[in-house]
Amino acid sequence: MNWQQICNENDEFFQGGNWAEAGEKDRKTLKLSPRFRFLSAGDMNLKTGVVVTEGQAREDDLLANGLAWANKISNGVCTRLVFVAPSFSRVFLSSLRQISGRLSLRAVLWREKLHPHFFPVNTGSVSAGPAPFFAGRVMTWETWSSKCNPVARQHLTAVRAYFDSLAGRKVRPVFRRNSIVFAWGGVSLAEVTFTGDKFDLRTKNKGRKNVIQARQGWVDADGRLDEGFCRAVQDALAWLEEREAGGGLPELSALALKMWHEPDFIGETGKPIPFPLLKKEPGGVHPRDFWYFTGANGLSVYYPILTRPLACLGEVLYYDAVLRENAQEISRWTGEAVWDDKIRIITSKKLTEELSRHQEFFQEAERFPLVILPENWRRTGKVS
Repeated sequence: MNWQQICNENDEFFQGGNWAEAGEKDRKTLKLSPRFRFLSAGDMNLKTGVVVTEGQAREDDLLANGLAWANKISNGVCTRLVFVAPSFSRVFLSSLRQISGRLSLRAVLWREKLHPHFFPVNTGSVSAGPAPFFAGRVMTWETWSSKCNPVARQHLTAVRAYFDSLAGRKVRPVFRRNSIVFAWGGVSLAEVTFTGDKFDLRTKNKGRKNVIQARQGWVDADGRLDEGFCRAVQDALAWLEEREAGGGLPELSALALKMWHEPDFIGETGKPIPFPLLKKEPGGVHPRDFWYFTGANGLSVYYPILTRPLACLGEVLYYDAVLRENAQEISRWTGEAVWDDKIRIITSKKLTEELSRHQEFFQEAERFPLVILPENWRRTGKVS
């Protein structure tokens, strides 16, 4: 598709002339996704940008890439950004309403096989509907056990006993739709899955392939995990602990470990809780990237931004819309704890100025307060 020509020929939708498409240099510099097309037009008084997806795409990714492109072309002047896609979810359209000021966002439906091809979307008329994302409460050992046949249930009991013995070393179970992952902070050590009557247990070695080899595990006749599997888990855990002690963990991995196991690290947060199961949605929501706490003040939500601040703010805006659309369901699965309507952004001092500048586009910037990490946060101290 020649989108430069299309934009020039449909001025009632794109309102610009002499459209130019992003070159390879801009794509690399801004780390723009190859799934989208990026165009720009305008003069010294008004810039217009267009972001096109010709097929299905993650909407949080679409929004994040769009904000990065708008920031590039604006150069400090008023900018209009138009998203073009075959469809938009209610959540995506809701997230667009959170931007104001010098940057305005619009959505246009594009249907190649229909005439006319374009249909403007009025984001102001988007109404709330039933909660589209939540599929149920978080699984537990008991709910998993109830799904198993007697043999698999015995195996699951042995797995639980072994990993419970590692709780003092910060290993915790993460219950997912079809599996249980045993995690250390944000790092997966092992996983157990059930497919029909098949019981499958194996170590996870993503990012550690040159250090730890993946290993299949099983429960022997005495009801214990085999020694080789246990040794592989212990080796991986020891390697991670050594890196933590030496300050060699990646920044996000180290922060995840503190968020899960030192709940007072960022003040009076309360108790960390897992997120409920989600339905499969085209929006690409990743709730495991956020942290949730319940306490005296209800439910609080935290999100780390340690790199790519503008793109990450796009993800925050999209996810904020998810939470707002599902506020009643959230309080139901948290035992009536009410979300305080904020997403606290945990970041480093070096990104504070840039994040604050981008937040000027937010209608309600106070709902996204910054939590600044001190330089020695890996070792001691509470954050400001």
